[in-house]
Amino acid sequence: MSVEVGDETVFRTQLHFRIVMDAMAHPGIIKQIPTADGPRVDGLNPGSVMIAFALLNSDVSFFVSESDDVVSHFIASHTGAKPTSVEMADYIFTEGDAINDLMVKAKKGNLSYPENSATFIVDVEQMNSILFEGALKVALTGPGVEKENVVYIRGMAPEILTLMGLQNEEFPLGVDMMVVDEEGQIICIPRSSHVIVG
Repeated sequence: MSVEVGDETVFRTQLHFRIVMDAMAHPGIIKQIPTADGPRVDGLNPGSVMIAFALLNSDVSFFVSESDDVVSHFIASHTGAKPTSVEMADYIFTEGDAINDLMVKAKKGNLSYPENSATFIVDVEQMNSILFEGALKVALTGPGVEKENVVYIRGMAPEILTLMGLQNEEFPLGVDMMVVDEEGQIICIPRSSHVIVG
């Protein structure tokens, strides 16, 4: 699969980057990433593809869960980023309903370089600010949140968020998370957020 290179592509990438940064500044608030005319690859939500194009480059590394070589090759060939182990990855792509030890293995920085940590990009089925059937309630408080932001997510295992909370107990060390649904909606959960599940 090829991706066109030109002014339109650059503009779109910059737009997606701004959307992601806005979502990170407003934890738990749903933002929309345009995906209608974007590239596709089986095994990754279209919004996650757009995030990869906006954030990854030859200076960073990534890991794709489930040893998905097709997705890994797609990301590497279109962004220049380097596939690596989960322990070394700057960005980790996984599915929200996958119960695994990626969160425990991910790097969370150190006191001298807390930014040397991983960001999870997690694919889920659906998100909404209103309760719907089969959804997990996720409430966020902390910096960037006035009182409490609540989002409902289908396709997210609560264990992932519990493990994230454990990884982030020693702030500023920890990991960040971007949750992306099948329609290109995104929320960000930075390590500074306190998460209540259910």
